[in-house]
Amino acid sequence: MGNSIDSNAMPRLAQSRLCDSAVDRHQNQSPTVANPSKLLILFFYRGASMAIVDTSRRLPSRHILQDIESFEGTGAVPSFPAARPEAKPEFLQAALQTMQAMQQQETELLAKAKAAADKARLAEWEFHNAVMAMKAAVRGHFGPDSDEAQAVGYKKKSEHKRPRRRAA
Repeated sequence: MGNSIDSNAMPRLAQSRLCDSAVDRHQNQSPTVANPSKLLILFFYRGASMAIVDTSRRLPSRHILQDIESFEGTGAVPSFPAARPEAKPEFLQAALQTMQAMQQQETELLAKAKAAADKARLAEWEFHNAVMAMKAAVRGHFGPDSDEAQAVGYKKKSEHKRPRRRAA
C-alpha cells in the first residue's frame, strides 16, 4: 500500500503538510488529486483544529456576559464530561477569577492614568501661563522694540510691516 494514508500513524505536522499540499492542489484545480475523499477528510481535519482567532482585539462585553452566564449555568449540569482540561469547572472558576482581577487592575490603572493626565495638563497650563507672564514682564520693562523682547520670542515692533493703503 504505497499511496494509502493512515491518519492514526501519521504525526499531526505531517498531516498538516499533506493537508496544505492537498488544498493547494485543490485550489489550483489540478487533476492530480488521487483520492478526493481523503482530501475532503484532511481539509475538514485542518479546518476544525486550526481556527484563526484574533486575540489582539477586545471581546465585546455582551460576549463576556454571555460567557459568565454560561459558566454559571454549569451549576445546573451535575457532572458534564470535560474531556479538555480547560473545560473543567475548576479551571473555569480560576479563569473567571483571573479575568475579573485583571479587569479590576486595568480599571485602577486607567483611573491612575487619567489622574496623571489631568495633573500633567494642569502643569502644562501653569507653565504656559508663567511663560506668558514672564514675556509680558520683559516686554513691559524693556519695551516692545527691545532686543530683550526679541530674545524671549516677540518680534520687534520696528520689524513689523506697515499697513499699506489699498488703491481705490
